Amino acid sequence: MADASMELKPLDLTALEAASKEGVCLERFDLSGVSWDGLDLADLKLKDCVASGLEFRNCDLEGLEAETCNFVGASFSSCVLKDAAFDKCRFTDRETHEGTTFRYVKLDNSRFNECDVSFSKFDRCELYDLKLTDSNFRATEFASSSFARRLSKTKSLVRFEATGTNLESCNFFGLDLETIKLEKCSVRLATFEECHLSSALLLDCTFNDTEWRGADLSGANLGGSDLSGLDLRELKAYEGLMISAAQGIVLLGEMGIGAF
Repeated sequence: MADASMELKPLDLTALEAASKEGVCLERFDLSGVSWDGLDLADLKLKDCVASGLEFRNCDLEGLEAETCNFVGASFSSCVLKDAAFDKCRFTDRETHEGTTFRYVKLDNSRFNECDVSFSKFDRCELYDLKLTDSNFRATEFASSSFARRLSKTKSLVRFEATGTNLESCNFFGLDLETIKLEKCSVRLATFEECHLSSALLLDCTFNDTEWRGADLSGANLGGSDLSGLDLRELKAYEGLMISAAQGIVLLGEMGIGAF
């Protein structure tokens, strides 16, 4: 993964715009030589580049492909990152536990693979069809953003998938998460209070000490997940909840009922 100590090439705006237009991958560049304000750089490709501490404002970066890049200390504000792909990128300062801020960013159909985005904040972002794979999103703030796409005044479609990802201590408070899919994720200490999780697939995950108060889990499938700490009495609804017999014993125990 790129870091600030590696030998980097300087970058100017002319070379940057040419690379975007011609589809050339910028490899091992220091991106700080350019003011990232109001740029239109669709389908930009970056590899082993360093963007630490940069402010990306009002940029159109739709289709961005970033591989092993360093975004530590960066921020994104009012940017378009639809269809973006981040592979093995780092957004988190591991010493200070400070992440990246995404504010009013469109991340529809984007994906993060093997990235560290922990302690970051997604503030009023559009996250429809976001996909996380084998990544670290520990203590990330999502509560003011949306994973839904509005189809009409009364109907919306929700899509969000995470596989093998650390979502511990994340905040999803009050979000519409109907039909999302989490598989083999650690979701300990996360907040799903007042979330709409009906028909969600929450498979083989660790949910112990997760906060569920007021959540709607009707029709959700929690097969194979660790449900320690889930008290059905705190839920808004759980009709049609799908669990195994062994999980049922755990849930009864959480309500003080012994089963044998």
